[in-house]
Amino acid sequence: MMQLPIQTRSLMLLLFSSLSLAMSANIPINKRPLRILVIETYFPPVSSTAVLNQITGLIDEGHTVHIYAKKRGPLHWAHADIKKYNLMNYAIFNSLPKNLDSYDIIYCMFGYRGKEFVDALEHRSLRHAKIVTCFRGADITKYVKNNSHNYYRKLFAKGDIFLPVCHYFKKKLKYLGCKTEKITVHPSAIDCTFFPYTSRMFQPEKPLKLVSVSRLIKKKGLQYSIKAVAQLIEKYPKIQYTIAGFGPLKEELEKLIDSLGAQHNIKLIGRISQEEVVTLLNESDIFILPSVTDKSGDQEGIPNSIKEAMAIGLPAISTDHAGIPELIQDGISGFLVPEHDIQALVEKIEYLIQHPEQWTDLCREARITIEKKYERAAVNKKLIALFYSLKV
Repeated sequence: MMQLPIQTRSLMLLLFSSLSLAMSANIPINKRPLRILVIETYFPPVSSTAVLNQITGLIDEGHTVHIYAKKRGPLHWAHADIKKYNLMNYAIFNSLPKNLDSYDIIYCMFGYRGKEFVDALEHRSLRHAKIVTCFRGADITKYVKNNSHNYYRKLFAKGDIFLPVCHYFKKKLKYLGCKTEKITVHPSAIDCTFFPYTSRMFQPEKPLKLVSVSRLIKKKGLQYSIKAVAQLIEKYPKIQYTIAGFGPLKEELEKLIDSLGAQHNIKLIGRISQEEVVTLLNESDIFILPSVTDKSGDQEGIPNSIKEAMAIGLPAISTDHAGIPELIQDGISGFLVPEHDIQALVEKIEYLIQHPEQWTDLCREARITIEKKYERAAVNKKLIALFYSLKV
């Protein structure tokens, strides 16, 4: 058999290795891996894991990701994936990279970060890199209300794709003047393997454990769930309500709990790690997040905390607010009540207490919903397909 020259064998080996890597990472054979610059506010993320799930998902698919953040987040609260993927070595803090066209995608995680980016390009142009902007909540609600209808006009003109996390925000983008053909709804995802499903049923002889995982801010509506639980204490004195999270309303909510005489039943436990979130959810019976539109106009997209609770097998109660009805089918995969309606919250919690036979079907449907629409790997594959559609 004829022996190939060493150089030829080496080149063939390199080509075969590259092809194998692309195939194992699900990169199309006729496509090269992407270079992506993520533009964030904090890194590591201060609370939500939505951005982190996208970054690690892109890396898992074989792409190179760098992160530019305006501020450093606290490392001692960082998700385990920060260390697992060695992400701090790919984080940039002081200024944007000089050669932006070395990237295929500039991925802005919030509308206001996208606006800042295109403003910074005033005297520069991108010949190659495409600008993709995700809209998640306050950026498409509060920031527009506090500024003007034309707040994102320049971003809409220069950006290539806009990714609202729900259809509710897609309508807002169209109303603000973004071209429909530039908009694709792309939800935040969760890693279902991190939230293994457990079937559960309320046991009347044990204390009923309610839980919220949330930042302590107005739009989360926690004052309404606190007042609802305080009403239920008289009838169900063993009820326990745990609120995990941090934020500016901590003192105000503590005073409310004390004023209602509910300090033995309702606890604010502060910020906890993602691993501790899983433990807390597994030890609970019902998840509550009564989101509202606050006075500043701030609204939710679809909170990942609800998705996590549904994935793990908790019946979830939330509100008919922004994108949440796109996640929860009322009475099928959870329950929705009107915003600000304390009595409706009381009734839904009590309904679940009195109808434990419905928990299994309700929670199984919730898990199926998460697996079909919000599972990390599938959602990230759709994101990568969108990136390649830009002809990068």
